[in-house]
Amino acid sequence: TMCMGAAIAHEGVRVRSWVVASSSAVYPIDSHAALLQAERRDLPLEQDTHAASIAEAEDYARDVAERLPHVNVALLRLQQLAGGGANGPLASLLARRLVPVPIGFDPLVQLLHVDDAASALAFAAREELAGLYNVASSGTVHWSDAIQAAGHIGVPVLPLGASLLEGVFETLGVPHLPDVLVDLLRFGHALDTRKLERAGWRPHYDQDGCLAALGDSESVREAAAFRHR
Repeated sequence: TMCMGAAIAHEGVRVRSWVVASSSAVYPIDSHAALLQAERRDLPLEQDTHAASIAEAEDYARDVAERLPHVNVALLRLQQLAGGGANGPLASLLARRLVPVPIGFDPLVQLLHVDDAASALAFAAREELAGLYNVASSGTVHWSDAIQAAGHIGVPVLPLGASLLEGVFETLGVPHLPDVLVDLLRFGHALDTRKLERAGWRPHYDQDGCLAALGDSESVREAAAFRHR
């Protein structure tokens, strides 16, 4: 981010629009956080976390926007990706044959198809947007329904992270909750994308489309059709 900002600020550069691909990981996920997150800057962050690093990069991009008022700087907070070989942690977990289900929880989750991500980034550049925007494919889905739609098998597990045993569980193929997803699979997480949609962008995919990108599309379509009956 700093290198790009420095390049844009170089004398003689005729850049009018800078679109920064940020992440929804900056939002807090816990029992006190809102399920549906709207764009906001005043986020509670702990030091030395991934979210804090994202927030620091966003702050630098905002500084560039203030120093270069002729450049439209758009910060797009992308939801977890699915499809196209760019699967995020949530999509990667859903792509497994045996998918962990935290006992006592069935959270709402949300994915972003990689094609929708590319479309949103291109739209922001083309329209020379400025400001902060959330990006996700349309809708939300309960974790249990997502597993069914993906055509896989849910396995009940304790709603705790694997911590030091995570590597062992991975090697043995034992279903478990990765530490990075424990809070999300207990409390859920979704983005309010109305701001970007009001600007004129619309996602092409819904959550079933994102899940179809994870594996056998035929089995996914059959499972999704059954779920919608």
